[in-house]
Amino acid sequence: HGSFDESAYQFNGWNTTVTEGPTWKLEIRVGADDRQGGPQSEVPVDTWELAAHTVEKDILASNVAAVKALNNYVSASGLLAVCEALVAAQKFGIDPHLVNQVFNASTGKNNTTENKAERYMLNHAFNSGFALALMDKDVGMANRLAKELGIEAAELGFVSQLLGKVLAELGNKADHTAVYEFAEKKAPKG
Repeated sequence: HGSFDESAYQFNGWNTTVTEGPTWKLEIRVGADDRQGGPQSEVPVDTWELAAHTVEKDILASNVAAVKALNNYVSASGLLAVCEALVAAQKFGIDPHLVNQVFNASTGKNNTTENKAERYMLNHAFNSGFALALMDKDVGMANRLAKELGIEAAELGFVSQLLGKVLAELGNKADHTAVYEFAEKKAPKG
């Protein structure tokens, strides 16, 4: 990482500073002035612990949101790849159920091949309970975060754009497994 960031928080009138150094170690300093510009007062330990816990909770919550968004990006990438591969297999005249079994016994295995293809996609049920709109929202968040941080993530941008296109066609009520239906519709007929 190597950068040095400092974030200030207010907690019940106490000035709280969270410092992130090059070793990813968090140092939390809590202090308060006497409101007349005097020197900082000592902070009781229980107040410091409460402030530290609150700041830690805020930092953890933002990290959890980022990890959730990144997880859904990885999941969406696998979902899109599996949908395209199964549709291609069908066009080659190969049973997609058999292809999915091969994926699950090979390096192509992922959450979609193991838990979604047979149960929700190949049977056209499209009812896993996770909305495509939510996946699109999370992948979009991951894409925006990467851009804000200056990270070049071409696949992330592509997946975000493609999910948006699928969502526009299938609508906000579509299950994320209906991406398979989208892939089938876009495949050449015959």
